Amino acid sequence: MKQPEDHHLTDEELIVALVDATDLSDSRRSHLDDCRHCRQVLAAAQAPLDRIGALAERHTPAPSHPVRVDARSSHPAKRIRRRVAAAMAIAAMGLLVVVWTATVGHDPSRLAGESKSGGETEDMVFMAEVGQLIDDPLPDRYRQLIGIDTTDSEDDFMDFIVPTLTAPAPTSSRHTEKGVGPC
Repeated sequence: MKQPEDHHLTDEELIVALVDATDLSDSRRSHLDDCRHCRQVLAAAQAPLDRIGALAERHTPAPSHPVRVDARSSHPAKRIRRRVAAAMAIAAMGLLVVVWTATVGHDPSRLAGESKSGGETEDMVFMAEVGQLIDDPLPDRYRQLIGIDTTDSEDDFMDFIVPTLTAPAPTSSRHTEKGVGPC
């Protein structure tokens, strides 16, 4: 929508003028040059930014040494080293692709993790082993290693690990001996 030239700049146009006034159309730029109200609004928006810039300039420490930017980006030997390093990286990626395709080949079942003989995935075999360990956390071969008879019940094994308390619990403590009562 084209605005008549006698209307003031919109907020969007003021932001554009704040960043770069040359981005405004010629008619809007001439309005900004002629309109005292629009110049005041633009100056009011620019003032906090100028204050922030002045604070940053005042509180920024001076560089420890002068900074010089060369016209050339780097020494020719460095550019050659970069090209060689890039070529080596590309060659390594190519070698990786060749080795991977030779290993996997064109058999999509190897990508899915299926074995060719049983058809089960490695995850299923692993989960079956985990299920067996849940049912019997200490298999027979390990019980034989530690000398526990496999014919004993599970309760005997738990009694071996955590013995039951056979003596009565103590009724006195050092606090009651000193005359302090229980809580």
